[in-house]
Amino acid sequence: MIEDETWPKPDSLYGVSKLASEGIVARLAKLWDMDMFSVRLSGVYGPWERDTGRRDTLSPHLQAARIMLTGGEAILPRACTRDWTDSQEIARAILGLLTAKRPNHPLYNISCGYEWTVADWLNALVEARPSLKWHMAETGEVANVDVHGDLDRRPLGCARLRDDIGVTLDMSALDSAKGFLDWADSTHGYWKT
Repeated sequence: MIEDETWPKPDSLYGVSKLASEGIVARLAKLWDMDMFSVRLSGVYGPWERDTGRRDTLSPHLQAARIMLTGGEAILPRACTRDWTDSQEIARAILGLLTAKRPNHPLYNISCGYEWTVADWLNALVEARPSLKWHMAETGEVANVDVHGDLDRRPLGCARLRDDIGVTLDMSALDSAKGFLDWADSTHGYWKT
């Protein structure tokens, strides 16, 4: 579990710049006596994600759902374990932070706080809509969903979010899958772009 106070050791330009921005926000909050804080997000997926051409890391959830909802069969290279958190839950946590009287810390992790897999979510999609198809890649078979590497990440601990703000994120995979399907149906193709 990666706790809120865990000091990161970034090895990418994104990670280094994220750590620098957290330090800048914390320093300015003290200098200006303002309520300012940073957040670290877990693996985010869910409604309103789309391919803008500016990100190379679309969630495996969106990739697979696009394939499945257009009549194809998604193929995962592996189950892909992470503390996947629905975008609506992320929004609820951020709203909790923004409306808190005064957050006690300069940094908050936002995550469901437990590990589960993309395969779990795809199974929930199929449970909600049995016509959808997916499977795990067999030996020699090429996956059509990119899970962004061969390693899984430990979940983010959210004790500060729970203790300071009173927010716990706990949407189930099935509720998330049903919500995603309802959203995809109601947006008339927005999710396809």
